[in-house]
Amino acid sequence: MKNPINKDRFLNILENIAGAGDYDFEEKRKRVLFILFMGVGFVFLLIFGIYHLFKGPVFEGVLCLVLSFIAIFVIFILRYRPIGMGVYKVTLFIYGLFLIFLGTVNDTHGYRVLWLYMYPLMAFYLLGKRDGLVFTIVICCTWIIFLQYTTLLSGNEPYSFIFKIRFIISLLVVAILSFFYEYVRSIYQKEMKHRNSELIHAKSYIENIVENSPIAIQTIGKSGECLFVNRSYCEILEIDKKDILQKNVFQNKSILENTLIEKFNDAFEGASSYTENVKFQCMISNKKILINVSVAPIKNPDGDIDSIIVMFYDNTEKAIAERTVALDLIKARNIQNNIISFNHNDIKDLKINIYFKPMMQVGGDIYDIYEVNEGLYRIFIADATGHGVQAALTTMLIKSEYDKLKVFEISPSIILKIFNTTFLRRYYKLTMFFTCAIIDINLKENKLTYSSAGHPAQYLIRGGLLETLHTKGKMVGLIEDVNYGEINIETNTSSKLILFTDGIYEEFSEKEEEFGDRRLEKIIIDNLNNPLDILLHNIIKEEEKWRGNNPVRDDITLIGIEYPIE
Repeated sequence: MKNPINKDRFLNILENIAGAGDYDFEEKRKRVLFILFMGVGFVFLLIFGIYHLFKGPVFEGVLCLVLSFIAIFVIFILRYRPIGMGVYKVTLFIYGLFLIFLGTVNDTHGYRVLWLYMYPLMAFYLLGKRDGLVFTIVICCTWIIFLQYTTLLSGNEPYSFIFKIRFIISLLVVAILSFFYEYVRSIYQKEMKHRNSELIHAKSYIENIVENSPIAIQTIGKSGECLFVNRSYCEILEIDKKDILQKNVFQNKSILENTLIEKFNDAFEGASSYTENVKFQCMISNKKILINVSVAPIKNPDGDIDSIIVMFYDNTEKAIAERTVALDLIKARNIQNNIISFNHNDIKDLKINIYFKPMMQVGGDIYDIYEVNEGLYRIFIADATGHGVQAALTTMLIKSEYDKLKVFEISPSIILKIFNTTFLRRYYKLTMFFTCAIIDINLKENKLTYSSAGHPAQYLIRGGLLETLHTKGKMVGLIEDVNYGEINIETNTSSKLILFTDGIYEEFSEKEEEFGDRRLEKIIIDNLNNPLDILLHNIIKEEEKWRGNNPVRDDITLIGIEYPIE
């Protein structure tokens, strides 16, 4: 059984003969069709020429041979030169005249007339609607005129009148169909050109984005060969493209020694990944950097993974800066802890339990317990607006100004009034606000004095009952001339004081439900008779249970004080 003709191979041969390799799709088709047309014409002209040289008439044989050599000459000349519209027109006109010659001379048969049917198709395809129509009309009219004088040229009448009429009508039909075919094809061709133009524009746009992206981009084949790198890749690693393209990146020692080779292999299996602060050393420039790198597979139209894309940026400076900031924050945390911490075990008259947890390394909560005189203890708790470093710096100012006032034996409400005035006048440009509360515990007089500035209500457990401590007064730093309320409570029996900032009840569950002050109050009520440390432990335990896997959203301070100690 013979092998079928390979269509693609045949077309490739025609394209090579026609020199159509460097032209667009439409021009390729025209050149291939034109050369094919000329080649077929050469073969038939050569056959007819040889036939008539031996059988006669000799004139027709010589004419056919001359035309055949002209055809082959045109093929080889135009193989190496662009084919303009003028060449198409001249060739089609000569071809039309040759068809007329075939159809009107000698003892021709009807099948030769069928050659004319191909003419409108060729004319409209190669020249377009307008020129194709003109050439078709000219050649057909010329052939009709020649039909009237066939006896003069050949000495007989080869075609009947009915055959002539049928042929003219059928040729007209072919011409009309060819015209509409070319009309539809031209519309489709314009649409395709528009789409191709959009695709080329989109491709160019994407290529510009990729090439000029600040992120380094590289594509790697299955064998490890580097297929593409953009400008940022070369700038970051300080290399030229020619130094890396087609090189095997899997031979890079830095890639083999870290997790990158695993990420590459995973990408060829279809997995994407992102890794931060990967140590990488370029095998060409020996430059060492820390990179944040993404690796993802690239699929071909068949859905198979034949390459991967690697995107990264130099994170060295940022990583160093982050490490420096982290170390600075650790120092800042130690400083803040040193400022607010004290050995509360040294205070023999009070039993104190403290839970302090900033949302970040440093926070905006601050507290202080100070013995003003023998038997008189002053407790201070404050919550600066904001979080992190900004709030921590605010607590430094709060601590500094409070330390100047806490030593005086004056009421908490007076301290808050002076406090507020000082902040507004001295730090008004900083627009700092904070809530706070001051509690004086006088063990000699069995009295508790409480005053607050916008701080949440605190709790006092006395005689087995829970009481709320709350006074009127705006946050410190808002407005001047604020008079802060104050309450005095007798504490003859053992009492427990529960102090906190709003962070303890403003935490959220995984369902985004707030813990809330009522839930806090219920937990305290349920633990009224428990020892102070167990009470605070249960509060923290319930808060963490409620929060679940959610991160802490605010600084948390919880202080429990029990007195007198029996």
